[in-house]
Amino acid sequence: MLRPAKKSGLELAEGILREFKSSSYPDEQRQRGIYCNRTLNLRSISCIGYDMDYTLVQYNVIAWEGKAYTYGKENLRNAGLPVEDLKFDPDLVIRGLIIDLERGNLVKADRFGYIKRAMHGTRMMGWAELSATYGRELVDLRDESRWRFLNTLFSVSEACLYMQMVDKFDQMVDKFDQGAFPNSFGGRGYRGVYKLVAKALFRAHVEGRLKAEIMQEPADFVIPDPEIPLTLMDQKLAGKKEGGAREVTGMLPWVLLITNSDLEYTQAMMAYAFDQYLPDEVTWRDLFEMVIVSSRKPEFFSGDQTLYEVVTEDGLMRPCHKPKRGGLYCGGSARNVENALGLKGDETLYVGDHIYTDVSQSKLNLRWRTCLILRELEEEVDALSKVGRALCHTAPTASGWRGERGDPADAGMSKRCQRRTPRLGRNVLRACCAPAAMWLVRAAGNRAGAQRLVAAFAQLQACRMSDRCGREAEHRVNLRSLMLEKEIMGDAFNQLRLGLQRQSDNQSPPVSMSSTDVESTLARLLLEMERLDKIIIPKLEEDGRHFNKHWGYLSRSGMNDKSHLTKQINKYADIYTSRVSNFMRYTPFMYFRSPSQTLAHDREAVLPGMSPGNELNILKSLGRGRANNEVGGNGSQDAHNN
Repeated sequence: MLRPAKKSGLELAEGILREFKSSSYPDEQRQRGIYCNRTLNLRSISCIGYDMDYTLVQYNVIAWEGKAYTYGKENLRNAGLPVEDLKFDPDLVIRGLIIDLERGNLVKADRFGYIKRAMHGTRMMGWAELSATYGRELVDLRDESRWRFLNTLFSVSEACLYMQMVDKFDQMVDKFDQGAFPNSFGGRGYRGVYKLVAKALFRAHVEGRLKAEIMQEPADFVIPDPEIPLTLMDQKLAGKKEGGAREVTGMLPWVLLITNSDLEYTQAMMAYAFDQYLPDEVTWRDLFEMVIVSSRKPEFFSGDQTLYEVVTEDGLMRPCHKPKRGGLYCGGSARNVENALGLKGDETLYVGDHIYTDVSQSKLNLRWRTCLILRELEEEVDALSKVGRALCHTAPTASGWRGERGDPADAGMSKRCQRRTPRLGRNVLRACCAPAAMWLVRAAGNRAGAQRLVAAFAQLQACRMSDRCGREAEHRVNLRSLMLEKEIMGDAFNQLRLGLQRQSDNQSPPVSMSSTDVESTLARLLLEMERLDKIIIPKLEEDGRHFNKHWGYLSRSGMNDKSHLTKQINKYADIYTSRVSNFMRYTPFMYFRSPSQTLAHDREAVLPGMSPGNELNILKSLGRGRANNEVGGNGSQDAHNN
């Protein structure tokens, strides 16, 4: 009698994961993934701290920032400024943009600081104007007198109102002498405009009317997420044995709340967002070992502020030298927390939405591990996935390239290589055109890196799609084709010019054409490149319009490069995700591993011999309506693009 074959360890693990419906992207939702820049083992973390606003409590941006805009606009009107016709436009601004206070512009820079898009007032600047204004000038965020980085969604209302007031300033600047506006508005240029707007928004926050209205009707402003309280319960219980005893260090026994919001507002928002989803007799306070309000970040991470303990329900406080587990505190510093819990450096993970206040300062001053909450990531990942989706969604007809030998994805590929090539990757090859498929398969058959090769080529492919993302995909493949054409023409122009130079100096080898023909060919190539420039520049300005009509993708700047925001995320955030509840899909014991980082020369290693001409032929062979997802990458790939 035959015994059933014993399962291997891998088969056993895969069966368990199927039962728990676990995958690299839980529920197959890439937009709900947690993306890793620096490897992070949650089992090595002894404490996890959370910010509140836009982290544990998610707001409706249009409602919250729209209300802040309304109060700021009212304060400007009370100061005598003409703002009656202004309306809140949330699409005008995205996180990661930079305000140029010197010129009254809003700009988007790449990872090197070069400005790729710009808006003066509410008018987008064209390529020629952008080049004339900034040339090769770099953004330097260290110069705070000129540049203001939009770190958080709380910046949306301020930036929107500022850009609209720049328009007002430009339209009315000649009327200041007539007393139409306060001297303080016109006397300090665009910096003065910014100070007035910032002061108006600051008053809206500190006067209390804005937060009072939100506390009175939280349902109008807060987006409930019932999974966030459950996520924190998982983390809190992960470090306890049966009976409630504390588990070994490194199992997340400490869960903290550290917020800049005041006590009254924190209690109201947390009670609304959490208590309705918790078991009876359990409140939001029970989830945290320590709560610190009015923390005054970023000074909290670098200074030594006085710590106060809140001792009564109505907020009576007393000085406190050492916080205790289960306490409610105001102010203080991160050093207080570390000393009280016996922690140091990278034993703590801090989760927040502000790239500067929450992430960079905790990393730089304390070496805490960091997680950035980027709510817009869901929309961005979804948009990028739709543009590049597919791979095998709609294969072209087989006639003309499916030969008698059978599957073209097997042509020229060794048996061993066929076995090593993932089924999905081979389907990708089946979905593409014959010349490209044959070239790639032969290359894969001759190299051990077949899987890498197929994965790299997969980025080249996407399918016909009738929606706006399909049009964006077609736009990208056409744009890349035009850029390759210009690159090839530029190479030819330079080679011909060098040959003419050598011929004039009697060097060898001589150019096969006459001097007259060379001159006419050079002139023709120059005209062709100028023609391509006129087509390419508008297409570059349109790239990513289906995500944001003004600024394109949050993480990208230009065709292939990272935005300045992405550079900051890569540098300071160990992991990043769209919402706290995404942790629930991974378990509190997860080992997050960073993906392989691509470099400029990796493309040649993965696709040997892929010249611009070969790449252009492949793109053209895809035909009208085919898509491309970041062909010819230059090392700008991000964790959520893999």
